[in-house]
Amino acid sequence: MWAFLGEALEPERVEPGAIVVAGDAVEPFLARVVDVVDGEGGVIVHLDVMGSPEDMIDELRHVGLLPT
Repeated sequence: MWAFLGEALEPERVEPGAIVVAGDAVEPFLARVVDVVDGEGGVIVHLDVMGSPEDMIDELRHVGLLPT
């Protein structure tokens, strides 16, 4: 997946290896930034989708890292 850096709310946080919330308010998802490159329409961020926030919270609860 990819996105334009110019659309990020906090572009200074977007760097390779960072975990960010992407998508929109209706369907957000967590992603790891793979790389940031110059593109024709602007700076492009390549993302590795990790899952929805709800899925991540459920998994952290499952392994005991968050209270149930």
